[in-house]
Amino acid sequence: MKKIIFISIFGLLSCEFIGEKIQNFFGSNNFMTETLYNKYHEVVSDVGDLTDEKVKKYICAYRTLRNKTKDHTGYFQILQEVEGNPTKLMDVYKNMDEDVKKCGLKNMEEFVKLNSKIAWAWNIYQGQKGMKTFSNLQDNISNKSRKDMEQILSDPNIPEDMKKQFREQMEKSLQQAKEEYNKEFEKNKKWAEFALNIVKPLTNDHDIEVVKRHEQELMEVFTGLSPEQLREIHKYQAEALGIKE
Repeated sequence: MKKIIFISIFGLLSCEFIGEKIQNFFGSNNFMTETLYNKYHEVVSDVGDLTDEKVKKYICAYRTLRNKTKDHTGYFQILQEVEGNPTKLMDVYKNMDEDVKKCGLKNMEEFVKLNSKIAWAWNIYQGQKGMKTFSNLQDNISNKSRKDMEQILSDPNIPEDMKKQFREQMEKSLQQAKEEYNKEFEKNKKWAEFALNIVKPLTNDHDIEVVKRHEQELMEVFTGLSPEQLREIHKYQAEALGIKE
C-alpha cells in the first residue's frame, strides 16, 4: 500500500511542475530530482518494461473498474463515496483486487504500477504529437481559409479587380495572424518542452512505442467514449483545423 501511495503522490507532484519557480527548483535541486527519479523506477521495477500483453491486461482491468457502475464512473466513484471509512475502503479495495485478477494481473498493486508507467509514456507521446500538430496548425488554417475564399471567388459575377483586392487583404491578414501565432507558439513551446523533459526520465522509448500501438484502445478507456464517438470527434477536429487525414 505504501508503494501505491508513493506512486500516486509522485504523479500528482509531477503534474504541478510548471512555471519559473518549478524550473528554478529543478535547476538548483539536481540531487533531489535524481533521487525522486531513482525512487520511482525502484518502486515500479518489478513490472518491467511494457509489452503488448501487459497493456492489453491493463486495458481490460481499467475497463472492468470503470464499468462497475451504470454511469461508467465505476470504482472511481465508489471510492469517493466510502472516503473516510477505513473498513468500507478496504472492502472496496479487495473487490478491485479481485476484478483486476480476472484480467490476468497479479493484484491491484500491479495495476497501479502499470497505470503509472503507461500514463507517463502516454503523456510524452501525446505531448510530442500535440506539439507537432500545433506547429503546423496556422499553415493548415491558412490553407483552409484560402481554399474557402477561392470557392467564394469562383463566382463569375464578382469583378476581377474585387477578387484581387480580396486576395490581397486575405494574405495580409493571414500573414499577420501567422506572425502572432508563431510568437505565441514559441513562447508556450519553451514551457511544453520543459515539462516533457521533466517527465521523459520517468519513461523510455520502448514503453512509448508500445503505448502508441494501443493508442485507440487506451483513448477509449481513458475517455469512456466509444470508437464511433472518438472517430466523430477526430473528424470534426480535423475539418475545423484543416488537417488532412
